[in-house]
Amino acid sequence: MSGKGDFLSNELLDHVFGGVANAFVPSTSLWVALFTAVPTPSGGGTEVAAGDYQRVEFSSTTLVWGLASQTSVKNIIELVFAQATSAWGTIVGMALFEGSVKNSGNLYYFASLTTAKAVLSGETAKFPTGDLTVAEG
Repeated sequence: MSGKGDFLSNELLDHVFGGVANAFVPSTSLWVALFTAVPTPSGGGTEVAAGDYQRVEFSSTTLVWGLASQTSVKNIIELVFAQATSAWGTIVGMALFEGSVKNSGNLYYFASLTTAKAVLSGETAKFPTGDLTVAEG
């Protein structure tokens, strides 16, 4: 992933440096979102607008991401979206959110895709095992 959302950065800083009374508790589930314009640390971007598109939920556990190694984790299972019944546009980025609702939720991480991919009706967007890396440092 190329960036961390402001929400997560602030929560981690507060957690490490005691800026708030309550320690940061990460969500037990995160959602993968697809974008036709990549978000920034403060959010924004353009999430897929098609009516049949929905974010994909996964648990934020080692069953999905494995253990961190050399300051990063990778998906150890394939993350698959529902089959598109309409064109979703050209996907250029993705993000991990705390929340299932399009265009909302706390942004954890975001990235541009190495290769943009048009998702047409009848196709299934997915991230094969090992395709997503979340890195720190």
